[in-house]
Amino acid sequence: MDVKRFKDIFTGLEERFGYHIADYEQGDGKKSGSSFTSNYPHTLEMWGAHLHGKKFQVKTKGGTKEADSLGLCPINKDSKCTWGAIDLDNYKPSIPELFKKLHSLNISTIPFRSKSGGIHLYIFLKEEVPALLMREKLHSIKNIFGVEQPDKIFPVQKYLNLEKGSAGSWINLPYHNAANTERYMIKEDGNKATLEEFFKKHEESLITPAQLKKLTCVLEDEWFKDGSPCLQTLASFGIEEGDRSEVLLDMTRYLKLRFPEKNGGVGNPVARVCRFSKPSDPPQPSRRAPRSAPGAAPGRPSCVGLQELGDLDDWYSATGYPLLSALRQQPLGFQQLVHQRRKEIVGLAAELKVSRRGAPAVVQRVEGREDG
Repeated sequence: MDVKRFKDIFTGLEERFGYHIADYEQGDGKKSGSSFTSNYPHTLEMWGAHLHGKKFQVKTKGGTKEADSLGLCPINKDSKCTWGAIDLDNYKPSIPELFKKLHSLNISTIPFRSKSGGIHLYIFLKEEVPALLMREKLHSIKNIFGVEQPDKIFPVQKYLNLEKGSAGSWINLPYHNAANTERYMIKEDGNKATLEEFFKKHEESLITPAQLKKLTCVLEDEWFKDGSPCLQTLASFGIEEGDRSEVLLDMTRYLKLRFPEKNGGVGNPVARVCRFSKPSDPPQPSRRAPRSAPGAAPGRPSCVGLQELGDLDDWYSATGYPLLSALRQQPLGFQQLVHQRRKEIVGLAAELKVSRRGAPAVVQRVEGREDG
């Protein structure tokens, strides 16, 4: 087993390391335990113990402890790095859907199973880049992984200052107990990749700093290109089960705002979003807080079918979206207007002690003040 090659791939902060002491497995399959950060450098022997699944000794203030696995901060003492990662907290992701998103990126990204059972997405570079650049580029693509629940981005810090005690945040390394590991590179067919297969994939996936600077996600749908990142992602990759009714409503609302001239007739928004739902599909219960569409029978599940998307202004006003309803004449930029007017609207709502259903009156007061 080529320990040095593995260590050279995950080069990072030499002066500190993280280590994990396993404890127990929770009912959801997530493995837990205790994690600590050292105040001295890691050694090649520790890397070997990690890959062979053997415990290793670490020094502590109270003596020594036996650690189970190794972790590393990707940033070196000069605040640069050669790799970065996105931590995804979905423990039962769809692997085909995940790779569909990875293929939409214009660089190669390698997914791994994490210690806790989630996903770590790694990018590897041929040369060092500032940690600040790596963070910015990973943040720019994390929204496409909404269903996979992105959590942390590594490097977490932009800069390190060891003299002031800033040792950086570390990530648990893959291939602990490599011969029988649960932290492995995921192949496109969903199977486990061996350490040697990872070495080969790593060589093929190295990118240059120039390529990192051009990192982007190539989304397929032009209709939502000026919308929020979540709508762009859903339009390109599909809607998760359980969210269809709510998402179709949001999509239709956005398209009505952006293309007011296309409401009705050929190319109307409702026809556009129909492609996300088969006519035979039954309504799907929402996973969000229960609420009913206009005219819904008492006790009816909170399902909004396409036939109920006609009068969105009334629906939004009655179900907690008064700000969007008030700004229905704005084809674009309504989020910025909401932000500008929020304090005034919220202040008036408190003054009048109105409920959400009384929000249109508040909006009229705001509009009246503006007109006056």
